[in-house]
Amino acid sequence: MKNWFIGKDSDYFQDNLEGIELENCPRGGLSCKVQLALMNELLIKARKYIESKEYKAAFLLFTEAFNFSFDIKPIHCQNCTNLFRNTILNSMSLAILDLERMTHGLFAKKKYTSYLVYAKTLIEELKSQIEDEQKKNQAPIDNEEVKSEPVVEGFQTSPE
Repeated sequence: MKNWFIGKDSDYFQDNLEGIELENCPRGGLSCKVQLALMNELLIKARKYIESKEYKAAFLLFTEAFNFSFDIKPIHCQNCTNLFRNTILNSMSLAILDLERMTHGLFAKKKYTSYLVYAKTLIEELKSQIEDEQKKNQAPIDNEEVKSEPVVEGFQTSPE
């Protein structure tokens, strides 16, 4: 019966995630201390909801944790912010894998199908938020610089 139902032996619980920890921040986590604490709290709560098969509540907490990452604004924090978002998306993906196992096969439980559809839609929406944020943060590049020569009335500055 291993892996038919979500439990301690499922993929979701093999990563031993207790929260996201900063190991090598040049600023000592000053820019994200509050958000990181909130995200970790939400991730741990989400894990407990998944253990008790309360998927809707778990995915709402994942979304809330993901949204806190957008509150971290300094440009030098973007690598960490991407790590936070990817960690949250990875946790969601592992939960989705467990939902897929529970909705397919001989002992499939159709009651989890709606959670699976919801979770897959949600993760795609969150990924599109990342893409939108990346587009927004890119500096516009002006490839069409117009180099004009100074014009003095009555004089030509370049030979014809």
